[in-house]
Amino acid sequence: MQALIRTARNHQNSHINWAEPPEGPVIVIPDAAMEDFKDGNQITIYLILIRSISSNTAVIMPPVILYGRETSDGWDCAFSRLPRDLHSRIVALVCDGHVGIVRQAKINHWVLQRCHFHIIQGINNYLKPGRLSRSNELTPIIHDLIKTVLCCIDDEKAQRAIWLLEIYAKCVKSKGARQVLSGFTKHWLDYRAYLYNNEMRLPCTSNSAESCFSLIRTVQGRANGFRTEKSFLAWLEFMLKRQQTMTCRQVDYLHKYVV
Repeated sequence: MQALIRTARNHQNSHINWAEPPEGPVIVIPDAAMEDFKDGNQITIYLILIRSISSNTAVIMPPVILYGRETSDGWDCAFSRLPRDLHSRIVALVCDGHVGIVRQAKINHWVLQRCHFHIIQGINNYLKPGRLSRSNELTPIIHDLIKTVLCCIDDEKAQRAIWLLEIYAKCVKSKGARQVLSGFTKHWLDYRAYLYNNEMRLPCTSNSAESCFSLIRTVQGRANGFRTEKSFLAWLEFMLKRQQTMTCRQVDYLHKYVV
């Protein structure tokens, strides 16, 4: 049975083509995932999704596989492998804030939208809201201020929220929380790029790229892991080719906080 499944997978991989990227101005949504193997090898999968500014469908590009951890050089390599014509049509980038990805946006003068989900998840690691939380009384205040910065249309209110966050950050005991808040207050305009570039219909998160990795994790769980690097990469190619595209649109999970 396993041999039949492998044969069918390899047949599909050789006959299914990668989807063609859209025409016109495009947005890129990159993400990376690492995989360790029993022989001690570690690889990083650099994945880039391409979405037209006029569509909600993002095309999955062939991933770049490199040994070692996620690095800025790795992202240089991943972006250099995009077709030249496609690279010239990129106008914006949505990411989790990795320094290598942010550098790509800066050197190419692309609009940079930082992921809302990652900043909320980051602060939740140290200041989790809720009735059962052990965090201090500043936790709900800090979360409300962050949501104001992420979603408030009024720049003056957003700037005031940043000013208050800088003050409250000094009162937080957790070093990790202070670091997260410091990074947020330093780069807060990058989280609001979607408000300043309505014509691009920028998504507020990079979750569409992360969802691609969840597909292979699902298969990995059902197979109780992949024995070899070769097997993992074959299944990765199969799942991404089979998926072809991901839905990628502006999310509304925070719209109730827009004032």
